[in-house]
Order: sequence, then structure tokens, then C-alpha cells
Amino acid sequence: MAYANVNTHQENAARSLKPWFHNWYLPAHEIPALATIAIFSLIAAIAVASGVFTFSHADFDGLILTFALLWLLGHLCQLRHGGVVPDLCKLYAVFLGVALASPLACAALATTNFPLADATLTQLDHQLVSGFSWPSTVQALERYPQILHLLSYAYIALGWQPPVLLALLCCQGRKQEAWKFINAWTLCILVTTLIFPFAPALNPYTFHAIPHSAMPDALCTAAWDYPIILKQLRAHSITTLNSAALSGLVSFPSFHAAGAVLLAWGYGKIRYLRWPFLAINAVMWVSAIPIGGHYLVDLVAGTGLALLMIGFVEGTAVPRPLLKAPAQARGDEALPMSSPRP
Repeated sequence: MAYANVNTHQENAARSLKPWFHNWYLPAHEIPALATIAIFSLIAAIAVASGVFTFSHADFDGLILTFALLWLLGHLCQLRHGGVVPDLCKLYAVFLGVALASPLACAALATTNFPLADATLTQLDHQLVSGFSWPSTVQALERYPQILHLLSYAYIALGWQPPVLLALLCCQGRKQEAWKFINAWTLCILVTTLIFPFAPALNPYTFHAIPHSAMPDALCTAAWDYPIILKQLRAHSITTLNSAALSGLVSFPSFHAAGAVLLAWGYGKIRYLRWPFLAINAVMWVSAIPIGGHYLVDLVAGTGLALLMIGFVEGTAVPRPLLKAPAQARGDEALPMSSPRP
């Protein structure tokens, strides 16, 4: 009798855990973003394991823990109940994970030392817009400090717009649209990162020897800062992956241009924010030239990449509930899922 009671207790415990294990499979719509983070992490890990870099745990362990806790919280909330919290936690975890892992992968790939592409990109700019001259453009812009201030603020809007968009879409119950956006976002970053080592570039300011003092009203100095880091990485004088490595190094294709297109598309799904954010992102797209220090062809390539990824995620969107629902795990028929809001 005691043996039978023990068996019954074990069977009940196993039955209570079964729905949890059934739900630990990844839905297809979460795979692209997580796979992107895994690829970036693998690149950085290989660079550390091969001895090219050491890893600053003091700088990154807290961020890695935050990523893991956000994802775990989202998944546990998903098992207990639905609502906004589970998907929003996972989406924010992805955004943080990509923002952390992609610069580390770029830093590792910068050491491959393929020839700089500045001369080629400059030539492509001349073919794209006949007579275009960076020195002349700088001379024209320095007469309008207010425009440079506006472009500077637009340029940094790339950082705060995605979290706001994800929250708005989730609060409207449009989680599938939020996942489409984050997948297009992460895939664009993946492609730009993988292209980067084959077409590294300093930027037009460095190529034409234009110092920041020639554009003092450009409030963001990233265009003058990152070539220094890129040169140090190529010379192997930076040997530690730390917070200083969290810098945008990619010139071609421009992720700022790609991000502007993606954000205009994402906010375009929200009726009352469509036109204001179209204007913001149009200005941000333009700001990638004087503030981000991108070549014209960088923007063209970034825009094309964003449109390609939008077409990809829209064309391959799948229903969110790809796993067995708890009712199905018990052998019952699951209730039909309602369609997402338009």
C-alpha cells in the first residue's frame, strides 16, 4: 500500500510538471531574434576563447543577468497568464540582448583587417550624386547651427523609439506586430554586422580630414569618436571587450537609415502616431549623413535592407500560438484563437 501511494504521488508530480515542460519549446516567432543574439554571442566568445580579447565581467555580467531575468520573467508569466507583461518582458530582453551583443561581435570582427572601403564608398557617392562634395556640404551646414542641433536630437532618437513602440503595440494587444518589428530590427542588425568586416570604413569626416571643430554644432560626436576605436581594434591595441567597445562601428550599410525605415513602418501601424513619427524618422534618416558621418551609399543600402526585412517578416508571419495549448496537453481541444487586431 505504501509503495502504491509513493507511485501515485510521483505520477501526480510528473503530471503537474508536464504542462511546464510542454511550454518550454520556442515559438517560431521568437527564434530569429534569439538566434541573432546567439550568433553575436558566439562571435564574441570565439574571439575571447582564441585569446584575441579578454572579457570584462564587471562591465557586462549585470546586463547579461538583466537579459536572462527579463526573458525568464516573461516566460514564467506566459505560463501563468497572458496579458501584456509576458511578451513585453521578452521583447525588451531581446532589445537589450541585441544592443549588448552586436557591438561586441562588431569589435571582434573589426580585427579581421580587410581593406578599408572609404575610397570605394566615396567613388560610389560621386556616381550616385554627381558633384557631391563632403567639404562643401560641411561648409554649407556650419552656417545653420539650429539645423545641426535638430539633426543631432533626431539622430539619437534611434535609442528611445523602439522600446516605446514595443510597449504601445503590446498595450494595444498587437503582440504579433511587435514581434514582427523586433525580428526585422534584429535581422537588419545581423546583416549589417556580417557585412561590416568585408567593407569596413572610417567615415567621410576621417577620410577627408574634417575635424569636429569644423562642425561644432553637431552635438553628437560619434562620427569622430568611432574611427578612433576602429583603428585601435584593427591595430589590436584594444585587447579587452569592455563598455568602451559598445560603440557603433558599421558604416555600410547604415543601420541608422535602416532603423529609420523600420521605425516609420512600425509607428505607421499606430493611427495617431503615424505622421508625427514619419516626420521624426525622415529627419533621423537625413541626420545619418552629417551627424552619423555616413556615406550616401550607406543610406541607400540601409534603406534597401530595411525594406527587404519588412517584406520578409510580413511574408513569413506565423500565428503566435505554435505550441500546444495547456488544454491540448491534457488531450482536450483547444479553443480557437482570435485574430490579431488590425
